[in-house]
Amino acid sequence: MAPNAPLSKPLKAPRAALAFLGVDVFFKALTLPAFGRTLGEESLGSVVSHSLPVVLPLVAGWFACMIMITLPIRIWVAAENAGTVTPAQLVRIASQLRRLPGRIALLSTVEWLAVFLALTWRMGLHLGWAPVILWMCAFVVGPPSLAYVLSELLYRNVSRRVSVRIQAAELPTRRHPATVRQRLMLMCCSVGLGPAFYLSSMMFAV
Repeated sequence: MAPNAPLSKPLKAPRAALAFLGVDVFFKALTLPAFGRTLGEESLGSVVSHSLPVVLPLVAGWFACMIMITLPIRIWVAAENAGTVTPAQLVRIASQLRRLPGRIALLSTVEWLAVFLALTWRMGLHLGWAPVILWMCAFVVGPPSLAYVLSELLYRNVSRRVSVRIQAAELPTRRHPATVRQRLMLMCCSVGLGPAFYLSSMMFAV
C-alpha cells in the first residue's frame, strides 16, 4: 500500500489545545483558592483579584505553545485526507507523535510552576516557603501524568492511522517505546506522591 492510499474514513484532527485549555482552567479554578490559603490569604475575592492579572497572561502563553506543538499534526492530518502524504512526512510525524505526550506534560508542568511562583511573588509569603515548596512538588508529579494520558487519548486515532501507514509502506522508524511496567511505575508515583505533597502543604494552612 502506498503512503497516500485512501482508507475508509477521513481523519479528524483532535482539538487538543482546546481540550487541554478546558482541563487547565477547570483545575485552576479548583486549586488556586487553596493555594491562596497556603500563602495565608483567606479571602476568596482577594485571591481572585491577585490571580487574574498573573494567570491570564501565563495561560495565554501556554495555549499559544500548545497550538505550536500540535500544529504539525493538524497539517499532517490535512495532507492525509488530501492523499498527498510522502514517506518522509510519515516518518517525521511518527517521531513527533512519540514525543508529543512528553512535550505536553513538560509544558504543563512549567506553566503550573510559573503560575505558582508568580502568585507567590505577587501575594507574598505569610506562612514561609515550606508549604509553597510542598505545593509545587505536588504539581510537579501530578499534572504531567494527567497531560500524558490525555494527550495519548486525544491522538489515539491519529497514532493508529500513522502506524497503519508506516507498516503498509514498510518504512523504517526509530522506536523506543516505554514498557507497561515503566508506565505503571510512573503513574503510581504520580498518583501516590501528588496527593501526599498536596496534603502536607495544606497542613500549614490549617
